[in-house]
Amino acid sequence: MPQLQTTFVKCLQDSTRTVRSSAALALGKLSALSPRIDPLVGDLLSSLQAADGGVREAILTALKGVVKHAGKNMGAAAKTHVYDLLKNLIDDDDDQVRIFSASILGIISQHIEESQLSDLLQELASSAS
Repeated sequence: MPQLQTTFVKCLQDSTRTVRSSAALALGKLSALSPRIDPLVGDLLSSLQAADGGVREAILTALKGVVKHAGKNMGAAAKTHVYDLLKNLIDDDDDQVRIFSASILGIISQHIEESQLSDLLQELASSAS
């Protein structure tokens, strides 16, 4: 299974949108079968920080699927890393990035500490006013 994850992560960087989209969806579904997803989450977050455009969208799609299907298997450090990065991306200039960030934060809110959730809600409420 790690070989498939590695292949799909590489495909997220492909120049063809169809390949990126297929890889992103496959990673999300594959993560449900993997007991250890922290390395995958780390790879996605590292790739996300260096990406732009369609590649960034594909990585966010993959991250959304991973959090949705296997968020309960994420370690505390990985959850915090996802939370911190997406909390910053919620103010991104790109509408799609903001939409994905909000969506993933909504999904991961089921798996983060109550204090983090409370802080996030306070920040979002203060930035909205």
